[in-house]
Formats: sequence, C-alpha cells, structure tokens
Amino acid sequence: FSSWKYGDPVTPLPRLYANDPLVIRTINVSPAIDTLHLQGGRTLLEPRYTHPDATGAEVPDGTIIDAIHNGVSEKFTLIFNGDKADMRMRPGDYLYANGNELRTQQGAWGIVRILPGKVDSLQPLPGVTGPVGDYVLPVATGGPPPAATSAGNPCPPGAPARNFGLSAMDRSGTFNGSRTAYVPNADVDAIQRRLKVPVPLVLHVVAGECVTVNLTNLLVAPVGFSVGKLDREAGSGGVNVGFAPDQNVAPGATRQYVYYVPTDRIGTAVIADLAGATTLKQGLYGVVVVAPASMVPGEPTEFRNPLNGLPKDIGAQVLVHVPGAATPDYRDFTVTMADDDEQIGRDFMPYPTNANIGRSLINYQAAPAGDGPTAFRDPGNVPWLTAYAGDPMTVHVLMAPGSEQAHVFSLGGLRWDQDPHVDQSNSMSAQGMGPWETFDLQVTGGAGGTQQAPGDYFYGDLRRPFTEIGLWGLQRVLPTVTGQCPILPVNARDCVFSPPGAPTIGTASAGDAAATVSWTPPADQGGSTITSYEIVATPGTGPAVTQTGIAATATSGTVTGLTNGTTYSLQV
Repeated sequence: FSSWKYGDPVTPLPRLYANDPLVIRTINVSPAIDTLHLQGGRTLLEPRYTHPDATGAEVPDGTIIDAIHNGVSEKFTLIFNGDKADMRMRPGDYLYANGNELRTQQGAWGIVRILPGKVDSLQPLPGVTGPVGDYVLPVATGGPPPAATSAGNPCPPGAPARNFGLSAMDRSGTFNGSRTAYVPNADVDAIQRRLKVPVPLVLHVVAGECVTVNLTNLLVAPVGFSVGKLDREAGSGGVNVGFAPDQNVAPGATRQYVYYVPTDRIGTAVIADLAGATTLKQGLYGVVVVAPASMVPGEPTEFRNPLNGLPKDIGAQVLVHVPGAATPDYRDFTVTMADDDEQIGRDFMPYPTNANIGRSLINYQAAPAGDGPTAFRDPGNVPWLTAYAGDPMTVHVLMAPGSEQAHVFSLGGLRWDQDPHVDQSNSMSAQGMGPWETFDLQVTGGAGGTQQAPGDYFYGDLRRPFTEIGLWGLQRVLPTVTGQCPILPVNARDCVFSPPGAPTIGTASAGDAAATVSWTPPADQGGSTITSYEIVATPGTGPAVTQTGIAATATSGTVTGLTNGTTYSLQV
C-alpha cells in the first residue's frame, strides 16, 4: 500500500455525501471462501433488529462489524453509514478490499469516498439532508501524498481520555513464528534484551472515551496504524489511499492518531499496518476491545491484571469491572489466529490438502504439531485461558489481517450466542471466520459452560489440517474454592491468580557455547499451572541470551548460543 500514489484512480469508486446511506450488495463468485472488509466502516449483519433509546427513538441492536466472509455464490446486503450517530463515517477516503491478503495484493480493493460538500458530478439524494456548501476535490498528482496537518479530533467535548504509547519493532523471530509487533513503550527494552515475550497488541477502552495513540517507529521502513470501526478524522485513517494525507510513521519518528469510541457494540476493532505488503504477515496487527461504560456516576469501568489485581489496559487477558451492569465483573480473553497458507484448498490438481505453507499461529505461538490420542495433552507456548468455574467469560477472536484462509473457531464444546447484543440469538459452539473478521463470544454459563465443570478444554481452529500443525490451545477451568474465590455471584476482581514462586536454582555446568542448569519447581504455583520454563544467561556486558519453551515437567535445561570464554549469570 505504500506504493499507492496520491489521488490514483480506482474502479469502482463509490461516492456519497456524509448523510447518505450506503448499501453494498456483495456476492462471492470465486472458487473459495473470501472476506470483504471496509476499513473504518460500521455495519450490522442483521440491520432489522432495533430497540428504543432513552428518548423513545428506535436505534439498532446487534454487534457492529466491518468484515464478513462468504462462501461460493453466497451473497450479503450490507448497510454502511446508517442514519444513527454511532454508525456514521466521517468525510474522507476509506479502503475496502478482499480480506484474503493474496487477493488484496492482486488488486481486489477499492475506495469509498465520503464527500464533505457538494460537487457538480454528484446530485444529492432526495429526502436526505444534503451537503452544506460546495467542495473542490484535490488534484491528483500521482506522487506521494501530502503530509497530514494533524491527527484531527473526532471526540465530543468532555469525553474521558485514554492514552497509549506504543512502538513498532523488529523481534527477529527470536521468540516465536512472528517477526514484527506493536508493543507498549514500557516493554521495548525488555523485548530487545530477550527478557520478555511479546503478544499481539490488545488495547482495552471504554465506550464514550477519546483514545490517543502515540506510535514510534523502530523499524527501517514506514509503518502505519489503521484501526477499524472507531470514529476518526481523515488525519487518523491509517492508510495512504485515494486523497488521504500521508498516514505513515517514518523510521525513527513518532506520530499521533486520535479516535472516538461511540458505543460498546463495536466489540472488537482490528488494528493493522497498511504501509507495506509484508508486515501484516510478520505480526504488525492487533485489536482494540471496547467495554461498556459504567452505569454508576463517579465509578468508571476498570481493567485489571488477573495475576495481581493491578490496573492493566493492555494485554490479551484482563479482568473487567463495569459498575451497575447486569454482569459487573467478567474475565476478558483475546485470541488472535493467523495463517500464511495461500495453497490449501486451491482448485488445481493434485488438490492441496495440507496446511504446511508459512506460519499458522495463535497469539504469535503454535502448539505442538501432530494428531492422534495425545494430540492435545501439551499446548506448548500457546497461552492458557484460565478462569474459575462459573466466572463470566468473554473471548474476543480475531482472524488476523494478512491471513489467507477461512477457519472455524471452537471453545471445546462450550456455547455462546452468535450476537450477544441480539435477544434470542443463535446458540453457537463453532463459528466460521476469515481474515479481518472478529467475534465477541460471551460463554453461556461462564467458564466451564452451563455445568460450570472444572477441567481442561480445547480452544482453537476446527479446520483439521490447521489443528494438526498447532492452531490450538487449552482453557483451564479451576474449581471454585471457598476463601480462594467466592461462589457465584462472583466478583472477579477478588479472583486473581498470583505469580508462581521462583524455582530453586541448583547446579550449573559449562558446555561448548552452552550451559546447563538444574532447578527445583516452586512449591507455590499461584493458583494456576506452570506451563513452561525459560533460562536467561546474562554476560557482564552485552545482551542476554534466553532459552524458552522448556517443558513444565523439566527440572534442568540447556541454553545455547553462548560465547566460549565468557562468564554468564544464569536465571530460571
């Protein structure tokens, strides 16, 4: 996308005025499952459900989406830019595309142009409030876009503010199968020193907030930061398309993006780097997760760390407290699936059936590959989703931008409503999705399902070739113990997992460019189960070397890649 030039023509180019509804009718005539997404748009899968607001006016029900997947000959009618404030798109140029990355790169994309004023070549719709004043389209130059004058401010006066300081950095694939990542600024040093494992970015915000992101680019090429569904001005669109000003962050620079969160029905909004053709596949993606606003004046919605109860608004696992809500406390998990397989299921002979091209990851990790009776005994480095039986539990699922395939997500037999904002919604135990799609799953009955049964449960992709190569993980539902966690109704802020105690380190011995160390497991595991160990070897000067992924049952391990003749301090 960095190769697009300012004002380059594209066909088709839907144009509309700011108050015009936009109806998109789409049919899939390809031989595979594809997705369609409108980055920055807001629509509903089922627009016919409404409810009266405080004034008695009918407003939409349903989770707001900006992407859908459709199989061969499947068709949809989607209404964007509806007449309600939380469905509106501000003037500017918006990217729409086939979400399958190969198809996007082959040219399956276009622009939706929302005009701020009247132009001679487009008549206003009858019965719709027309544009105020005239507008002169910029002149296409075919060159780079002009610099943005500002990030803009879409927020109403008095909106509560939330700020994030982030960096885009290269992790060189040291920890897992992904190379680049958006990370909190506070974690950059530890990640560079190989002392901390990054995960896909998850930002937690509250409906009604004004959100500011300051992004620093630590890479050698320009980086973008494009967020779907949230309200923004043209200066924070995050993608250089059409007449948009330059949205990218130059190497070594910092740029600001500003968003408004109009409603919690947004659920999960996708974050993507649209400045280059490769970084999406390498990990520059994430989500913004929207929580409901507090219903009690003076008591804001809170996000907390499930390990220690401290405030935490970045991360794939948090506790959420919404004062006055029907479910005031719940555990919030985010699962990001990604693949890089352009071949499986393609229509040529011999018919490709193995998912073995590129990376297939959950939260930048892959579980052990293989099939058979022991396939799901050890999830490796894939994060556990841990809760007490009966805890209210919401799981946000993203099929990452840059992916190529459709997948089917499951929580191991646990059920949820297809749309948590629609009464009498379909009850689901598996849900299909494609690249750029998100789902918000509120588990029926809470952790452990309607029986609130403790134990370990599968989660991940049910498309079997991808299951075999590691696109899965495990949920751990712990029994509720009086004094450790209250019996329902549960206050999840009191149900925190403590960090495990430190292993007791034993003897260490030197090898050829390696060192082996032994240890005794900690007596206190903090209420959950240790999933793996890592060894950190730190020299007197220079970067530390980390060996990760050592089995939870191990009592010794070896760290490699050391320099002979150098003294190292070892930590487990």
